[in-house]
Amino acid sequence: MTDQSWESSRPRLPDQPRATHPHRLDALRLGHVAGFPGLPVHLRADRVNRHTFCGGRDPAQRAHAVSALVERALVGTSLSLVVLDLDGSLSGIEPPAAQAGGSRSDPREVLHLHPDSVHRPLRIRFADLPVRSRAALLGLDPATDRTELNALVHVWSEGRALELGTLAPALRDLGTAGALRLAERVDLLTLPEWQTVWAAEEPAVTDALATAPAGVLDLAGYPGREQRLTVALGVLDHLLARRDDGGQVLVVLHGADHLCPPDTTSPVERAVRNRVVQLALEGHRHGLWLVVSAPAPADVHRGVLSRCTNALLTPTVTEADLTELGAALPHLPLDMLTRAEHLGAGEALAAGPFVHRDVVVTLRDRPQATTMRRGRD
Repeated sequence: MTDQSWESSRPRLPDQPRATHPHRLDALRLGHVAGFPGLPVHLRADRVNRHTFCGGRDPAQRAHAVSALVERALVGTSLSLVVLDLDGSLSGIEPPAAQAGGSRSDPREVLHLHPDSVHRPLRIRFADLPVRSRAALLGLDPATDRTELNALVHVWSEGRALELGTLAPALRDLGTAGALRLAERVDLLTLPEWQTVWAAEEPAVTDALATAPAGVLDLAGYPGREQRLTVALGVLDHLLARRDDGGQVLVVLHGADHLCPPDTTSPVERAVRNRVVQLALEGHRHGLWLVVSAPAPADVHRGVLSRCTNALLTPTVTEADLTELGAALPHLPLDMLTRAEHLGAGEALAAGPFVHRDVVVTLRDRPQATTMRRGRD
């Protein structure tokens, strides 16, 4: 099949701003065609800015594929990068030239943040969160906790209790039944004691992301799930608040099964999932593009999965996974998807507009990263 006929068989998508960066073609080389080392596979720089699903039940293989894709986008496009790493396996992401000890004509430093880092800890500010996110952290549901929410908004509208340490006393001063119930809840939740979450004198992660071209946030370093989700919520709110700034950002959700699962049980889980769904639905209008990494398609909310145009599948994809993926992404070729069941180590199925043709690719080796695990200084 010729390139022209292959391209004509693809679904036509609206033209997007080009994400090209003036680097040589090898900067976009993802690997080579499986079984044919002399046939390179390159990403299309003007089609990386699409939502991408990366799946596979082997966490090491999936992390390798996500790292390869992200590093190619970092060095070969002008996209900014924000990585929410729920698995703690992407801390070695660096521009490939930096990994090899070389120099780059256009350096783009990758900022690695971890909760225990001495000089650049991963923190957010409670006062920077929108009201709906602060309410979610307090476990409030607008449908059932209207009196508590009313007391909360009343206190904040007066400019009081913008920090967690002063919230319970301010609610008790208000004195209403809803305020007193909420004050008891604040005390029980012990949110002020999350010292590795809240920025006191340290800069917040949102300050760093406003200036850094690339940031890898190791959320796996937090001791509890609620703390990881809280920081993720703060970062997602920051990205949505800045969505009209004009830049293009690749947002990598590594461990998306924790951030946008089909089912949720708590207000903060629903808040995080809703932000991801909003990014999936509206991101293409604002230059916000998702890389959704999860073990299986069924682990991701259908509203997010169905918006993905590109797919990068790694070994241990099952027949059930391919059926789910084919139903959610009917534009992907079914005959190619069936090949994903027979992938070998180091291989991945790349399908969608971000490659010149749908292909099984042997991913290029990544040099050993010099960044220490967990982002410690």
